[in-house]
Amino acid sequence: MTATYTKNTESIHAASGELNLAYEKLLQPDIGALVLPATTSKKHLVFAAYSKEIADTLSSRGLPACLYDDGRERRDLIQKSADVILPVLAVVGAPALNITCGIIGAWIYDKFLRRATKEQSTIQVEIMSLNAVDGTVTKHRITGPAGDVRRLLEGGLTGDTPDSARAKHVANGGTANSNFTPSDPKARAVYESAKACQREGTLLLVEQDTRAAEQRFRNALEHLRSAYLLDGRPHQLSREMHVLGQRVQGWFSCPLDYENGEYRNACPVYLSHYVGGFSIGGTGRAICSICGQPMLDCEHVPGESYDRVIARRSSGGLCNICAEEACNHVGGTTYDGVRAFGIMTDIELDHIAYVSLPEDPLCTFCAVPLSKAQIKRQLSPDELAEFIYGKTRLYCTHCHQCEG
Repeated sequence: MTATYTKNTESIHAASGELNLAYEKLLQPDIGALVLPATTSKKHLVFAAYSKEIADTLSSRGLPACLYDDGRERRDLIQKSADVILPVLAVVGAPALNITCGIIGAWIYDKFLRRATKEQSTIQVEIMSLNAVDGTVTKHRITGPAGDVRRLLEGGLTGDTPDSARAKHVANGGTANSNFTPSDPKARAVYESAKACQREGTLLLVEQDTRAAEQRFRNALEHLRSAYLLDGRPHQLSREMHVLGQRVQGWFSCPLDYENGEYRNACPVYLSHYVGGFSIGGTGRAICSICGQPMLDCEHVPGESYDRVIARRSSGGLCNICAEEACNHVGGTTYDGVRAFGIMTDIELDHIAYVSLPEDPLCTFCAVPLSKAQIKRQLSPDELAEFIYGKTRLYCTHCHQCEG
């Protein structure tokens, strides 16, 4: 058995009349989704199983949701069945529809598929998408095995638009692997900035501010690349970066820059595959922090600790006790247990080297040029026939060709 999907449209008045609900209650602009009762009477609103759980799940994933309420007493529906009929959900507009689909798809996976050891449950999902402009309701109903229902939901019921893709983004908690935590402190801080940018972009998509949303998501990709480099290039971050890159490419497309007579790729996901970075090089003299003599000549050993060391600062303002520029050590005061280290002076920089492991992992490429030969290899014969160098717009498709 495979899942079946049906869709039909009618007026809001007709739909509310069938359910014995007040249509004006369905059009609450401050509510992302309403969980509707399964049946009603003059005195009661009877809600299906999982109604409260689904409302809480939607709200926790960023889509405000609540149970329908018009003053009648709420009661629970008692139903013994091997099938799972979820409560009907009412949402206003396509963005809320696709977000809801993504969240419910993820909920079905957690509830019925993650630890499944027997035949999949049959599930029925019905979502009413209300159009406040023309006064219509489109009813989407999916019935079938849990896995098939989930796949249809997470595929988006109105096509792969920024809104439907955003539904997948919210369903996954905003990242490809929300349980991952970078080990490096700087990487963690940048990683949190990336997640914040994704959350902001998600909200801007709902508000239909596509330009601002695109900038937030591209900022998130920059931050993810920085976290990836700072944390030693973990596979989890590479995968997460590529998943977000696929979404950004699908939503907004990724045109290549054309500057100074050449096409350049500045995509942080594409650039994450480049290993290495830049390091300055030159000569200088290392002065001992303990005695102030050249370290090649004095008796102190770097890394060893010494007592009765007199505090002073180098010509560059570095404290010889803690190796910091800003500290509470008092010049002329004697301190014990001070570690010896070298203080560089008379530095003469004479080159920049490309190395496999730069001291600062972020000192690396911000863009790479594409040669004419590279471009020609990637164009089909028809595209190549119409290609005009410098005038034809080219696009990066890396994220849909690579999973990290």
